[in-house]
Amino acid sequence: MASRSVVLPPGIKNSARRTIKSSLLKDSMTYTKYSYETNGAYTEVECTVLPGYDNPEHYHTLFAETFTCRSGLLTVTLDGKRLQLKPGEAATVHIGHTHSLANTSDETVDFTCRLEPGYEGFEKAMYIMHGLAQDGATNSDGVPNSPVQLAILAAMMDTWLTGWAFWFAMPLLAIVRRYGKGYGVEAKLVGKYWNSD
Repeated sequence: MASRSVVLPPGIKNSARRTIKSSLLKDSMTYTKYSYETNGAYTEVECTVLPGYDNPEHYHTLFAETFTCRSGLLTVTLDGKRLQLKPGEAATVHIGHTHSLANTSDETVDFTCRLEPGYEGFEKAMYIMHGLAQDGATNSDGVPNSPVQLAILAAMMDTWLTGWAFWFAMPLLAIVRRYGKGYGVEAKLVGKYWNSD
């Protein structure tokens, strides 16, 4: 049986691609360590978020995240408790715990995000999300216009929103994702935004 060829992360093939950014998403991310480089132990990203940045409350089932503020004031809401991280301070979000991030200040915030264990699916999904936003294929909040793409990205990055409406929609999202995978939508997204040089 022939072995499958390994597709290297974009930033290993081309160091300029270690950084992804989007004016729409109000952020930039530089991968200092892909999961591939740590044998799956962790993924590490240096992030910069502009004033007004925020993401919805969500949780992960496959990895924990540690956020360490490098400059500015990073707001982390963890299980409903709001934390204001100053430079040098960190917060760890364990698997299954709800959280969100925001920059409620008037200044740019820099922080490091470390996923343990490392998770290539999250890395790929971030490239795809930023690419779709840059291509005008999302709404003003960065949510893909296509429900098929949205379902694929949610599962790929292991990011699950909270609330009864989302729980109600989860079986439908699973069906839509299987459809998108079966018809090659996921492969096309990965090919365009992750595998391309």
